[in-house]
Amino acid sequence: MDVITAFPEGNSLVRYNTKHQRLLVANSAGILKVFDVSDPELEPVSVDIIANLCSVDTHGDKAVVTNTAGNVEVVDLKENQSTGVIYRSELPLRDAVIMSGDRIACGGGDAKLVVCSGSGTPLEISQADMVVNLAYNDRSELLAVALANGSVAIYSTVNETPDLIHTLTDVISEKMHLSLDAIDYEDEHKDELASTRPQWSPQGDILAVPTATNQLAFYSRDKKWQQSHFFDCGKCHDLHYIRDHVVTVGPQGVTLYDAQTGNQKFQVPSNAEGVLLNLFAQDRDVFVGSSKGSIYVVRDKLKLPEPAASLFVDNEADDDGDSDEELLAGIDDNGHYPDDDDDGLFGETQPPAKRFKSSASTAGAFVPEITPYSPGSTPWNLQGSTNDRRYMAMNSTGYAWCSRSGAERQSITVSFFDHNVHHDYHFVDNYGYDLCSLNRHGIVLAKSGYDSAKEVDNGIIYYRQHDVESDAWERQVPLLEGEYITCVALSAASRRRTDEDLVVVGTSLGYVRVYNVDGVCLSVLKMAPVVSLMSSAVGMMFSVHQVGSSYFYNIVDTSDDYRFVQQDRVLPMSVPSSSEVPLIKGMFYNEMNDPCIVCGADDALLTLHSWRESGNARWVPLLNCHHAVTKSSEDEGDNFRKNWKCWPLGLWEDKLNCIVLKQASRYPGFPLPLPIELDIQLPVGTYTTKDTDQAMIEPEEQFIRAYTMGKMLSDFAGGEDKPDEEIMERLEQYSEMFDRSLLIMFGESCKSTRLARALSVAKMMKTDRALVAATKIAERMEFHKLASKISDIRMALDE
Repeated sequence: MDVITAFPEGNSLVRYNTKHQRLLVANSAGILKVFDVSDPELEPVSVDIIANLCSVDTHGDKAVVTNTAGNVEVVDLKENQSTGVIYRSELPLRDAVIMSGDRIACGGGDAKLVVCSGSGTPLEISQADMVVNLAYNDRSELLAVALANGSVAIYSTVNETPDLIHTLTDVISEKMHLSLDAIDYEDEHKDELASTRPQWSPQGDILAVPTATNQLAFYSRDKKWQQSHFFDCGKCHDLHYIRDHVVTVGPQGVTLYDAQTGNQKFQVPSNAEGVLLNLFAQDRDVFVGSSKGSIYVVRDKLKLPEPAASLFVDNEADDDGDSDEELLAGIDDNGHYPDDDDDGLFGETQPPAKRFKSSASTAGAFVPEITPYSPGSTPWNLQGSTNDRRYMAMNSTGYAWCSRSGAERQSITVSFFDHNVHHDYHFVDNYGYDLCSLNRHGIVLAKSGYDSAKEVDNGIIYYRQHDVESDAWERQVPLLEGEYITCVALSAASRRRTDEDLVVVGTSLGYVRVYNVDGVCLSVLKMAPVVSLMSSAVGMMFSVHQVGSSYFYNIVDTSDDYRFVQQDRVLPMSVPSSSEVPLIKGMFYNEMNDPCIVCGADDALLTLHSWRESGNARWVPLLNCHHAVTKSSEDEGDNFRKNWKCWPLGLWEDKLNCIVLKQASRYPGFPLPLPIELDIQLPVGTYTTKDTDQAMIEPEEQFIRAYTMGKMLSDFAGGEDKPDEEIMERLEQYSEMFDRSLLIMFGESCKSTRLARALSVAKMMKTDRALVAATKIAERMEFHKLASKISDIRMALDE
């Protein structure tokens, strides 16, 4: 091993920053040195940091260190200076990792996992024992928390609040850290040398754990965290997962193992003074920290064999100039991949294949190309993430997201907002699915063929239930030349019905195929090119179509011999002025099986009213989503909400379930904020103090809302064999809101002596009770003529 005298003494810990291509050496004396390994002659940059270090981690433009005094300090690697301590604990903090979304997780002697973000109060999650080590993988958004009692708690970090998904008990050495000041690994605190740090595989599907019996045990995410295999490794102070190998450091030196077989590839005996503490593998070299200040380098030992070509990856996929060794060189200790500042907003993407446009369109008119779409989906590589990730679909039930890197196959994770219903699960995608739909029962995926026109597996669709994979199936949709799948849909599962779900597939040429959950094709229809579609729990299929630059919709009753309930009706949707804004932000059914859509151009929540009656369907705007999340900025004069955006998930009764995006992003990123509910508010006024009729705006909106929602609920109740008590109770509530809002409007009109307006409001009252109350208000204000006219209205109502 080659030696680099980084420091004359003290504990030196190593990490490598893949973005800046710099080796970081943090010393317990309170100095961080930044080395350019490509030019050994250059003097390293020194940065003052906290002393008595316990850990160091780096990612992007940051490094983070912890110490026995209980401090977490962040270093800016652009400016090569400390930005200060971001968190303090009364007890030592043993480890910290940098996670996506500008978050830092740390833990130590106070038996808490602490998550610090760029703003707000740190989140503290109690643990069963002291935290001794952390391991994070941003490809899978998983955090492993090693505890002093020998357990490893595994958290999903895709949400802002980490969710505990599994705990491995008695898998690592029970270790009690006693150091409270300087750590003496050679004598007083040598018991702290035994590694308790788990390590994720680069894909995040395997967790390698050093055991108390000098073995490496491997736990598989795909096997519900069961141990897949293990092998002997000798005493281990630290380990690093690199591709399909594991490199360890201990008293015997540096050893490389095949992670699957346990075969030893090489071992370099230690010639170090003091104790080897930790390591980091980068490119072909292994960097090792020590207790004597120096660091050691094992050079040119990681010349790993090329992996076998995948059956599912085209041979031309490697022609982009990035060899597997170059990709391997970019993987850091936490499974991060190097940043690329030239990737643009959503990262580097391949342009879609050129497609034939019909000459039937108007000459010179712009005809937008239909791109495959799943409700709630996002582009790749969001919010500066170093690993390509995207949400494939998202609704009130949950979401499916995938990650990929280089030529590797992508992996898909299905997560749920309510973990009492289902547990999250994960699998490797062998085909490259890009379309998705999920409900409470299962998930359907499809490979559209939009960007891969010549691949033989285009048109593959796959269905599985969330809890039972044994009944999963896949089949291929026949596609004509130039045709591709634009959307897939799974029936919106109902809590009231147990009917079988339907899988519906639409294409760019207008073919719509309907399958049952066993994969049997039930029907094939031909319509205009399909933009998107969805299927309700009662068998109503709603589809959006594009003809030229216009959009239309159909509603087909699949339970009544595929009868058109609404056919070729105009959809009030336009193409957004910015290409960064999605055409459709959300599409779903409410609890009454009414189609709802949120268009990107105006951010309005539209619900289809009276669609059960042919020729009478009409769209009603129930909420301006942008106004709903930014209105306090307008009312209170502040600016912190003006860039907030709304990401709709579903509508239930009078509330929109959605995610608020607070980082000026158009799409949800990682971590995902928890959903909130917004009350619907029909756009009838400006709701500002500048409105001269401000006192009338709120009751006027309540009046229109009560009328609209009451009619929609009445239409739904008319289609039920026997409306239940809940429906009748809600109808009564809307009736009361209707009368109450009209009485408020009547009273405000009388106060402002606008008697003609007051009379027009009274004429809209439909109950004797409301008219009696209006008469009393008029008499109390001594508008006797108005009271007499209202009495005449009462008499006409009785007749």
